[in-house]
Amino acid sequence: MAVIFMCGFEAGSKTHYQARGWTLQASSAITTTAGFVHKSLAGNGGTYSMFSNGDTSPTFDTTGRWCNFWFRTTTNSATACAFSFMRAGTATFTVNFTPEGFINLRRGNSTATIVATSTAPLNMGVSHWVSIEMLAADAGGVCTVKVNGVQMVTFSGDTKAATTADWDQVTFGYGSGNLYYDDIIITDSTTGEIPERFLPPLVPDGNDAGSFTSSSGNPNWQNVDEIPPSTTDYNETTTAPAEETYTLTALPWTPPSGTITAVLVQCYAGRDGTITNAQAVTKPTTTSYFGTSTALPAAPTYGFAEDIRDTNPDTTAAWTASEVNALKAGIKFL
Repeated sequence: MAVIFMCGFEAGSKTHYQARGWTLQASSAITTTAGFVHKSLAGNGGTYSMFSNGDTSPTFDTTGRWCNFWFRTTTNSATACAFSFMRAGTATFTVNFTPEGFINLRRGNSTATIVATSTAPLNMGVSHWVSIEMLAADAGGVCTVKVNGVQMVTFSGDTKAATTADWDQVTFGYGSGNLYYDDIIITDSTTGEIPERFLPPLVPDGNDAGSFTSSSGNPNWQNVDEIPPSTTDYNETTTAPAEETYTLTALPWTPPSGTITAVLVQCYAGRDGTITNAQAVTKPTTTSYFGTSTALPAAPTYGFAEDIRDTNPDTTAAWTASEVNALKAGIKFL
């Protein structure tokens, strides 16, 4: 099983997601205005959401099969919303929510031929948890849309308008109204559909291990505990390899057993010297596990190093709330 991609927008700044690889339109913004996208439903889901004007996610593994996320428009008839699945920059299949709340499936972009339509409308002025199964193929392709766990429309057959099969990006867009979306989880066919989920942010609250130099003279964890991240204070090293980890704040609530889908560690870092790469560090107890080595941009630009873990690497079993609350995380420079 695999969670391929997660994003809760809790870095809180449009600039940070552009650094992560998002293509964001000029009028798009990270906003607290639509924090109710998930907070009104559970009371705990973080603070930030994305206001969209046709935003494209970064490229990810083409084994993606399900795209799960929250979304809402500001009014019931604000706009037609389009979620386009992309392959190498071309829209291969689009899920289109009409202003009246019906769902059209289109082979290609948001103006392409409709191949299926839902029979019942949604209220477009409230929050919905959407799960879309997307297999882009000439023959045997599938697109199924579930809203709040209920199947609304499905299509089987030719679902590939792009030259190449599969998909590696999603565009979250709208026509002329206000669309907010949040807590995106993309999974492969084994993990499949994800029930309603929230991505609460946990931040450093203490030092664990390592001895980077503090720019402020304060304890190192205090330089990296802000949301959104601040580059005013930071921790640095001129030695590689070098690792530093921190204890984290606890979950804002105790989720039921078996409902923690994955843990994502994100590090915001840059370089000013000979050290060029970094890895996010996930440390359940005493052993550190490392994400993919990521090339860091040169100062003054920052970038992200990330690590997604569907299971606790110490146990290879699903995370428990107590294990997440005991988790340490950090960064390793290479």
